[in-house]
Amino acid sequence: MREWSGKRYWIIGAADPVGRAMAHQLSRVGTEVILSSPVLEDLGRLTDELPGRARALSADVADRASLDQVVRGVGQIDGRMVLSDLRLPLTPEDWDAERLEAMCDVNFTGAARAVGVVLPGMRERGSGHVVLSGLHGAMRAMPGAMGYAASRAGTMALARSMRSELAGLGIDVQLVNLGPIEGRPAEDANAPALAPDEAARRIFEHMNGDAFEAGIGTPAWLARLAG
Repeated sequence: MREWSGKRYWIIGAADPVGRAMAHQLSRVGTEVILSSPVLEDLGRLTDELPGRARALSADVADRASLDQVVRGVGQIDGRMVLSDLRLPLTPEDWDAERLEAMCDVNFTGAARAVGVVLPGMRERGSGHVVLSGLHGAMRAMPGAMGYAASRAGTMALARSMRSELAGLGIDVQLVNLGPIEGRPAEDANAPALAPDEAARRIFEHMNGDAFEAGIGTPAWLARLAG
């Protein structure tokens, strides 16, 4: 079991259904949570709902200056969760380079920025915990998800590289590959989706263990292929 009480975790993408559920999950075990979204209003009254210490601070993964500002104002970050997610339709018939760039800027390079601002402090202390989110089936062709899948695959590769490079430095890196979650866009609207609270419970179980990668809400068709 990981020690949670008294730690400070910064959740990027806290307005996401999974982000909100993770805020509740971590707060219940005594963790102080920093909640960030580009627009503070998107977090609603989340900080008031949590049982423990919590702060909501505006930060955009596409804007490094906003991330740096949070780090300067908050101080030590023990854990970083990146759950920001942008999915836009993109097909050869309806090509839009700006959509592709936007998804990459949030889902991949945004994750890199979010990690980059906290990693120096973690390395200096010799401790830290980073959790990134990937996508089930990101390595497979999915209709209408040309840019989205690629951006998620990049994040998954980033997590694997970090896991290897930071091994032995006291910084734990984990990856959660998300399947359909209620409240999030999905490639198959008819696929069964996990409730955010259940997804958060499973993510938290994974975070308590030593395993690197976990599938959260694996679609049945993908589970059959994997098995």
